[in-house]
Amino acid sequence: MATGTVKNFSKKSAVENNHTDADKDQDLKHKIKSRRTNELVIGVCGAVGCNLQDVVSELKDQFGAFSYEVTIVKVSSLIKELAAKHNDLSGSGPDIGSIESLNFFSRYTALQDLGNAIRDKFTDDTLATQAIKFISTNRQVKMNASGDAVPPRAVYIVDQLKHPAEVELFRLTYRNAFFLVGVMSPQNARLEYLQTEGLTPVDAQNLVERDRKDNVTHGQQLEKTIHKADFFVKHSLKNSGNITKPCKRFVGLVHGENGITPTRDEAGMYAAYSASLKSACLSRQVGAAIANASGDVISVGWNDVPAGGGGLYNEDSEYDQRCVVHGKKCYNDDTKQRLAKDIVSILSKVKYSNTSATRNDVLKEDASPALIQAKVIGAGEVDQRKSLLSSTDASRLANQILEITALGSIIEYSRAIHAEMEAILNIARSGKVSTLGSVMYTTTYPCHNCARHIIAAGISRVAYIEPYEKSLAMKLHSDAISIDEASSGKVLFENFQGVSPTRYTTLFAFSHRRKDHTGKAVRIVGKDASLISHEYLDSYLDVESKVALKGLEDSGEFSE
Repeated sequence: MATGTVKNFSKKSAVENNHTDADKDQDLKHKIKSRRTNELVIGVCGAVGCNLQDVVSELKDQFGAFSYEVTIVKVSSLIKELAAKHNDLSGSGPDIGSIESLNFFSRYTALQDLGNAIRDKFTDDTLATQAIKFISTNRQVKMNASGDAVPPRAVYIVDQLKHPAEVELFRLTYRNAFFLVGVMSPQNARLEYLQTEGLTPVDAQNLVERDRKDNVTHGQQLEKTIHKADFFVKHSLKNSGNITKPCKRFVGLVHGENGITPTRDEAGMYAAYSASLKSACLSRQVGAAIANASGDVISVGWNDVPAGGGGLYNEDSEYDQRCVVHGKKCYNDDTKQRLAKDIVSILSKVKYSNTSATRNDVLKEDASPALIQAKVIGAGEVDQRKSLLSSTDASRLANQILEITALGSIIEYSRAIHAEMEAILNIARSGKVSTLGSVMYTTTYPCHNCARHIIAAGISRVAYIEPYEKSLAMKLHSDAISIDEASSGKVLFENFQGVSPTRYTTLFAFSHRRKDHTGKAVRIVGKDASLISHEYLDSYLDVESKVALKGLEDSGEFSE
């Protein structure tokens, strides 16, 4: 009996010990999870004229409904503050204190100039650094006032980011607690909006083009910035009500709200993005997907070199002849550079007279051919005409031709087939389905060459991720393409709205319990809703040390 009692006691102790160990494990996991942040940082970016303030205001209201303390971080204010501390930044521009009194065009261009000057003087992410410093200081003030040891439930909306380096710094700093919202509006609607702000059509067009990409060192790069967005909001600019639903949905998604699933457009764009990852093109990865009227994806395509027998070369090709292998260069870039050099070579052969016209005269944009060749050689007079361009001038001009003119955007000489055309050809090769009435999703705005194939294929609608209509598609095919849903008989080209394909799995994967123990759907809203972005206040080194300490305790190597 005694022995049996001891055995029973030993078994009981083992069970109790197992429960204790399990409780310790759960306690450790709970402690780690309790260090999840209650903060979010939302960056906002959008092309000039998309009325970003409507979206910022709507996001503030939607996060406020979830009991967040919302703070707007105005980058324009940070620009002025930094410029006020460094007098050399303003140059010949307006006085810092008078910027707000200027009209829309002058104020916007003055801030653009200051932003460029700041990036030039410091680094491309300096404005992001200033914004992060503002957030850090603001948080510390709140924590000191409340006496709390952890940050409050807060959202910081940064209005607005203009350079991809700024986005990168925010992501490195806040990781999963950072989201970038890109705001899209049709270009013609933005031009109309800018004109209501008092701009002339010419000033409006110039502002839009400069906003897209400054052709200066350290200029803003909004086009590249907006492509990094995690969520896209389409603002028609007809009324602010059109942005309420997408902003509310975004806030619901970052909290894992039960029952929100991908739209047809989000699923289609994710398929396009997934296809783009197959591309080995040295220029960029582009993907396209075609869906039928029911939203089912029936074809995908990506940009790469066509293979004999049909289709494209891929990782499984026995004889891979993509550009990264064949020649190890981009043939399109190589040909464009040769063309630029040919143009410069022709110009270098042009002579000017150092007596009838100066070299500076003939290098002017409005110099006439007569001025360039403006020397009449008289009887017995020596021809002293000189070459228009020096070797230094020629090299500089060749680079400018590629950077500024349409030659730099030519795609004619690429070996790769475009994603949109491959998606159409994929259907043609199978012969099983039709493109008539289908919808195409593409990760960028279609070029004019793809546009004509899209029209001819009978595709009814194209959704794209791109703030600017860069190609000549609308100019060449305005009879067959429309950006107005009410226009019948034309292919509708419109901005994509919803979750970026790069954050698709993050925002749509299971993150919370979806039902309780009785089987009823769980719905947690307001202050009880928790973020799906599992970012922690401690670094992984801090967490690692806590787990390692428990490991020492469990192994008996350390005891208090």
